[in-house]
Amino acid sequence: MEKRGNKNLDRGSYVMRYIPVFIIGVCAVIVLRSSLMVEYPLYVIFLVGLTYSFLSIRVNVSHLCRRRLGYSFGGMYPLCVLAVCHSFNLVRDAVTVPVCFCVFMILYVSFVITTINQIKEHLHIRAFHVTAKTE
Repeated sequence: MEKRGNKNLDRGSYVMRYIPVFIIGVCAVIVLRSSLMVEYPLYVIFLVGLTYSFLSIRVNVSHLCRRRLGYSFGGMYPLCVLAVCHSFNLVRDAVTVPVCFCVFMILYVSFVITTINQIKEHLHIRAFHVTAKTE
């Protein structure tokens, strides 16, 4: 295992980083090439775009905090559920799309708030403190 700085660069860790990218890519292709893109274009575009944004923020924060990245990524599950439900017609699209989008937005907002709090506490970056300055 090679180490540069404090990052683990073994082959298994390297491959596991790309598993979420591959799964998100496959689900995005399924959803973007389906009839969902015609019926619900804004939901689909925002869901796919914010899923990649979610993953990008997670990768950047893990590098900042020197945490190991794994294949587990909760932000991709709403997109995966939407792709599977649409592909196999498990649930009506009129129900699945808004529900998956709302679940994803709850995950995304809670992740951003948690990330900002972790940056404030662990990295001691004062830029995110919004309280009044006391002298």
